[in-house]
Amino acid sequence: MTRYWNLIALLFSVISMSSIADDTTHTGVVRIEGIITAKTCIVADESKNFTVNMPDVPSYMVRNSGSVTEKIGFSVKLTRCGSDVSHANVTFDGIPVSEDAALYKLEEGSVDGLALAIFDNNRQSISNGIKSTSYALTPLVDNTLHFFAAYKAIKNDVQPGDANASVSFIVTYD
Repeated sequence: MTRYWNLIALLFSVISMSSIADDTTHTGVVRIEGIITAKTCIVADESKNFTVNMPDVPSYMVRNSGSVTEKIGFSVKLTRCGSDVSHANVTFDGIPVSEDAALYKLEEGSVDGLALAIFDNNRQSISNGIKSTSYALTPLVDNTLHFFAAYKAIKNDVQPGDANASVSFIVTYD
């Protein structure tokens, strides 16, 4: 009989301990956010943040307003392209220069009178904030979109100095 009472006492102590444990538990909410998209592409890591190294340009090459330097190639690589998309456009967005809103302003501390111009794979100018020409995509493989960058003089007699610019881009799909 003593065993019976010991078992009941043990059972009540376990029940009372679990009620104490309930007093120290907390609840919360985890919010999960995401977007379900069509089978587009993913911008490759090496194309998310990169630098285009422009060659040194003698100041006499940009002496006259409208002069454009050599176009230097760069690319944006898209991976895991799905079969739902067949074309991509890229919009480059930077601070426009007051002399020509199609051009991209150089960073503070850069030379005065010079701007950045960006061109598509056909070497046609891509205006600031405007979609590029359409690039055909091949599904299920990596696709590389080719572009060019050059400096353009927007004033006469550009003096030597740094010529740096930062431009963001957005890829849209057709």
